[in-house]
Amino acid sequence: GDLLAVHDAPEATDQELERYGLEASWEFAGQQLNYVFAATNQMVERNTPTDAANAIDATHPATAWQGISQDLHTQGDNVSHEIRLQSVDPLFDRIDYVVGALLGETESANDVINRSALAIFFPTPGGYVGPVARRVQETVIFSGGEATETSFFGNLTYHITEDTEVSAGLRRIDYENDRLLLVGPSTLVGPGSTFDDGQDEWQQTIYS
Repeated sequence: GDLLAVHDAPEATDQELERYGLEASWEFAGQQLNYVFAATNQMVERNTPTDAANAIDATHPATAWQGISQDLHTQGDNVSHEIRLQSVDPLFDRIDYVVGALLGETESANDVINRSALAIFFPTPGGYVGPVARRVQETVIFSGGEATETSFFGNLTYHITEDTEVSAGLRRIDYENDRLLLVGPSTLVGPGSTFDDGQDEWQQTIYS
C-alpha cells in the first residue's frame, strides 16, 4: 500500500544529463583513420529534509529547527578524444595493425550543506540549565577534483595461416588526479575546518 509521508516538505531533486558524440573515419591506401569524440555533462541538485519523522512539528518550541534539510549539488564533466589508425587490407597479406592515442579529462565537484539542530545549555554549579537557545548549525562539505588520462596503444596480428594467427599489443597509460576536500562551517573558513589537497600520478604499461 501507499506510505504516508510526514515530512514538512518533500524531497526535491533536479537532474540534468547531456551527452555528445562524434565519430569520423577516412579510408585510404588500405588503411583507415578513425576519430571518436565523447562528452558527458551531468548535474544533480537535491534537497532532503533532515527530520524524516517530523518530530519537530509545528507545536515544538524550537521554531528555528522547523524544516531543516540537507542540500546537495553534484557536477561532473567528462571529455575524451581518441584517434586510431588501423589496417583494412593486411600488410603483405599477413599483418593487421592498430595504433592510436586517447586523451580523457574528467572534472567533478560535490557540494553538501548539512544542517543540524543545535541546543545551547548554560552551565551552573548545580548542572546545566536550558536549553537557553536553539539554532541550526550548517556544515559545508566540498569535494572535487580533476583527472587526466593520456594513453597510447598498439596491436599487431600476424596471420600464419587462414586458421592460425598470433598477436601482440601494448598500452601505455599516464594518469594524473588532483583532488580537494574541505569540511567546515558555512563560512568555509574558521575554527574546526578541515582541508585536504592532494595529487596522485601513476604510469603503467600493459602488454598482451
